[in-house]
Amino acid sequence: MKKLYYLLLCSLHSFSAFAQEADTLYYSGGELKAFGQMVNGEREGQWKFFYPDGTLSGVEQNQQGELEGEVLRYGFEGELISREHYKEDLLQDSSFYYHSNGQLHRKGRYEEGLYEGVWVSYNEMGVLVQKGDYIEGFPAGEWFFYYENGKLHQHGHFIGGKENGEWRYYDKKGRLEYSGYWKKGERVGTWYIYNKRGKRKIFEEY
Repeated sequence: MKKLYYLLLCSLHSFSAFAQEADTLYYSGGELKAFGQMVNGEREGQWKFFYPDGTLSGVEQNQQGELEGEVLRYGFEGELISREHYKEDLLQDSSFYYHSNGQLHRKGRYEEGLYEGVWVSYNEMGVLVQKGDYIEGFPAGEWFFYYENGKLHQHGHFIGGKENGEWRYYDKKGRLEYSGYWKKGERVGTWYIYNKRGKRKIFEEY
């Protein structure tokens, strides 16, 4: 009976060693590229990735060979460039992207790998340059675009990823410069140009 138990224990130990093992990847020049755990031939748990010079390039979480949880990516100087979340190998929930100087570049939410809800973008000085909504990966609803100095540049609406309705365009001093209507991504009707006093005249007819 003891002998049978010993053989069974050895068998289980051998199977466990085969099922779960550390794995290390290398660049063609021999430099460390990545390391983590493999379970039944698939990545499991935390994996770390490196540039050829040894600088950390990413940290990801895996479950049964699919990305699951937080994934971090780093630039060549070690700076954080993105913080994303995955569910069943698809981008999900809030994600953040950064400029090389550490300032937030973009932030928003994914739903099953597609942009969803409000996304905002900033320049390297932290000034808002874009804000708008997405539905199922396409721009939708009200959008705002700004110059690098923070002044409003464009304002309008999207439907299904295409410009729709009235759009207004401003100069760098915040003065209205052009206005007109879009329909399914094409300009329609009368477009106007405005002088510095706000007086308009016809610019184009579509």
